[in-house]
Amino acid sequence: IGFVLALTNFFADVLAPADQRDTGKDVDLRKMRDFSLTLLPPLAISCYDPTLFFQAIDKAGAFGVSVLFGFLPAWMALAQRAKELPVLIASPGFLGGYQRGPLVPGGVISLALA
Repeated sequence: IGFVLALTNFFADVLAPADQRDTGKDVDLRKMRDFSLTLLPPLAISCYDPTLFFQAIDKAGAFGVSVLFGFLPAWMALAQRAKELPVLIASPGFLGGYQRGPLVPGGVISLALA
């Protein structure tokens, strides 16, 4: 639902002339055009060859899930460690008893294995 709404809003912004963006003239026709441009091409492809559409969804889903839950958390942890955010750990006798340290121990090797 979110993808359809975002793509129809994109088509509405791109295809509407600058003088008609704020007016209410032909709003229904423009909405019909935008929804048609959003929904008819995937519908035509899926009706022509349903296996092609299922294969594309399968590959996109597997890639997205592996990036989202596999690589992205490790990359975010590496980026956070590269910034040296002030995570204070107790260290008696050093600058008032605290120093900067990693949020999670293990280093780059543990993030690569994760």
